Amino acid sequence: MALWARVQQLNGDAMRQIQLVYGVHFPIEVRHFFANWIEDQHWYASTLFSVEVLTERIVIFFYYRVMTYLNC
Repeated sequence: MALWARVQQLNGDAMRQIQLVYGVHFPIEVRHFFANWIEDQHWYASTLFSVEVLTERIVIFFYYRVMTYLNC
């Protein structure tokens, strides 16, 4: 989460630009919640950097989070 920790230290115009990048389609709160997972992914290793690959990874992550929450 090193990158996200640095982003959170931004002030003023720099932070407003970050907020504009995330916008309403990917709220900054979601980025905060998933910071560790996002930064731990090997995005550069994916040969198919597509919506399908990202969707699969997100589904797997949500499944993991739900199982963790339910203590399964």
